[in-house]
Amino acid sequence: MTRVERLIGVAILALAVLLPLLALVPLGWAWLWERGYALYWLGGALLSSILAFGVWVVTIGRLEDRLGKSGPASEQARLGSPREIAAQEAVEQLARGVEPAKLTSRDAVLTLGVETVEAVARQMHPGEKHPIYTFTVPEALALIEQTSSRLRPLVSDAVPLGDRLTIAQMIELYRWRGVLDTAGKAYDVWRAIRLLNPTAAATQEIRERLSRMMLDGARDELAKRLAAAYVREVGHAAVDLYSGRLRLPDEEALRHVTAKTAADREHAPERAEPLRLLIAGQVSSGKSSLINALAEEVRSAVDALPTTREFTTYEVAREGMPGVALIDSPGIAMPADTIRLAERSADCDLLIWVVAANRADREVDRDGVAAVRAWFAERPERRAPSILVVLTHIDLARPFQEWSPPYDVAAPKRAKEVTIRAAMEAVAEDLAVPIVDIVPVCVAPQRSYNVDLVWAKLVDFLPVAQSAQLLRMVADARPKVSWHRLVGQAVAGGRLAAGLLAGGRD
Repeated sequence: MTRVERLIGVAILALAVLLPLLALVPLGWAWLWERGYALYWLGGALLSSILAFGVWVVTIGRLEDRLGKSGPASEQARLGSPREIAAQEAVEQLARGVEPAKLTSRDAVLTLGVETVEAVARQMHPGEKHPIYTFTVPEALALIEQTSSRLRPLVSDAVPLGDRLTIAQMIELYRWRGVLDTAGKAYDVWRAIRLLNPTAAATQEIRERLSRMMLDGARDELAKRLAAAYVREVGHAAVDLYSGRLRLPDEEALRHVTAKTAADREHAPERAEPLRLLIAGQVSSGKSSLINALAEEVRSAVDALPTTREFTTYEVAREGMPGVALIDSPGIAMPADTIRLAERSADCDLLIWVVAANRADREVDRDGVAAVRAWFAERPERRAPSILVVLTHIDLARPFQEWSPPYDVAAPKRAKEVTIRAAMEAVAEDLAVPIVDIVPVCVAPQRSYNVDLVWAKLVDFLPVAQSAQLLRMVADARPKVSWHRLVGQAVAGGRLAAGLLAGGRD
């Protein structure tokens, strides 16, 4: 049998199989027409398309809620240092402009990832010649470990058969991807054949076009959202890498104690690093009295004369709060005091500025707060501590003879309430702080009032204070040149080399 004869035989066999199937198209449509069901069938097809469109709209809406339309990848973006915030903004701009149609290959995905990392590196290390390489090998390994721990539950729980398919099976499935193209071509042939019945073919073509349009729209929207999520995830990991956070893994962060805290402690220096709250303000503004009230016991010397001449640290415990170190500072009275205070603020996570309500001379306070902000503005890798203002001596505000708390300063009516509110507004303007971050108190032993509200505000400030604490600990944990450590590393390297050589000889 010749090749031509074999082809003719195959064609006849295929025709014998296909003809009965093709006959169903006109016969089925004729049956619908004779029974009067044709219009019902068309109506049902239209209804199914409308329902499919509704499902598409709901699906895309839920997808937007899950992935988010825009915004930072995490809360860390809002709480990070100025450089981290700038890096996250660059990542967000890249995520909004990504074209998923370009991500058609592994190389394209890798290229987008590298572009994202480079955008972060340029923001985090603007003065470096090669910013993309400004990380250590241990930090890179920590990043791989961190990313792998996040991907494992995703693959196991969210990918169908993700915990069952082996790599070999996935490779085999990838090799069969050409079958989809073959099936698509066969379907195009079927569309041409069904033109034998033009009415049915037109109806089915319209319905399929609508369905395909909706499916293509859902697919494109899904691809766009996933591509943006990919950019944000890579950007988030890159910020962790270039910020230095990976120098201090979570388990080490729990044990790390900064050099300044260790120096402040006389006993138990191994305790966890506390939140460091710097209490600052003018001479005799009530800083030491506030510390005594917060600690609920006399810890700081209080007298008619200013007694705090050096920075003094007191660690206190409060239920519902992590460890807290209250740092009493000398009162500021001259420019040299503000410079010293600004330098010392590098070792704190939150600034509590104490202002006396019965004093109108706040130029020194304004200069002191400005000095702290300027110090951190020159160091964008650090986050400036947030400022909580405590307005003391409200019992001495006009009218002097009146003292009958509680006072409603949000809607003042009584004379003293009006005076306290006016003082709060003046302080908010002078120090450029929101009025909601000002707490009026009285810390006199016999007239203590509103101190619990200070603790409540400190709880509200916890997230930003802990973010500043982490950046402070990362800066403290930055590797320093140590001959002792170099010798230890050399000895360990020698032992490893000797072990490898001994194993090779065996």
